[in-house]
Amino acid sequence: ERVRVPDILCLNTGLRFESRGKTKLEISMSHSLQDPKRAWDAGMRDDDFVSIVACNQDDDSPLELDQVSPVHFVKVEDMRTAFSQEQTVITQPKGVEEGSEIRVRWISALANQESLVTSIEPSKIILTSLSEGKKQTIKLSRNNGRVILKPQVNEGDNVKANQIVASVVPTHTTLTCPTTVNEVHFLEKLTSVNLSERYAAAKALRYRGYSTAKELLESRVDDDEEDIYVQLEAAAALAAYDYHQGWNFIEEKLRSSVLSVPLETQLETVIVTSEIPKDKSESLLVEVLRDTNRDDELRAGAAWALGQFISPSAAFALVESI
Repeated sequence: ERVRVPDILCLNTGLRFESRGKTKLEISMSHSLQDPKRAWDAGMRDDDFVSIVACNQDDDSPLELDQVSPVHFVKVEDMRTAFSQEQTVITQPKGVEEGSEIRVRWISALANQESLVTSIEPSKIILTSLSEGKKQTIKLSRNNGRVILKPQVNEGDNVKANQIVASVVPTHTTLTCPTTVNEVHFLEKLTSVNLSERYAAAKALRYRGYSTAKELLESRVDDDEEDIYVQLEAAAALAAYDYHQGWNFIEEKLRSSVLSVPLETQLETVIVTSEIPKDKSESLLVEVLRDTNRDDELRAGAAWALGQFISPSAAFALVESI
């Protein structure tokens, strides 16, 4: 399995986001009671955010999605607090086997339509639809009083359709950006005991650039005890700036047999290589695609990866392989 890391990392602030798009807006995460690596918050920090948005599929295209709610941001620290205080609901689909993933839901209430918050009382929130004038009453006590929702709006606020107005955790539709971080921030993460921190830091340094990280990236590549995914990201960060040690590591993984380098590692190397916008990346992928002695799955991965390169040589190699 690949390393569990949040979906979005802000290179300016270091903020990390786990992103969730849903057809029905709710604060929920998949979870396992048996496997800690599949827990809802595995690999996440207290200062990470879960971002949630509701989308409907466009009738004209299966690839087009229409946003039908604001984006909501929930801090992982607040979710952990509510989880530990049993302010959540755990749901398990019928017929699943023991050990299968379940879902944890942090109870919340939504506005049915674009509305005005007309009243907030100890037991309820009253919304008035802006288009129809209809009242919507939201009760704050749930599950026979075991769960109490807290208002996430103020009287007089205008709220959007499908906006969370009450929840067991604080929710935000906007965030105040913290101070911009520098290269040192990611260097510190690259030496963290947390695997996901090191992985994300190596990837971040590749995209944001660096002036002092070369030696530390090389040490990650050379460390045989380091996780292979961190090694690959560190190598990519070096190769992206044409440092030979990075390219040598990538070439060795791509050109070795599956007896010495597992197919899973080679496939991950193909993905990483496709993310480096260099002629050398394209050349290595073409080499894999054309080698009929290589595993079919690896060659298929190389064909997919060459789709990232809009060039005559990539197109010719793809046509030639048909």
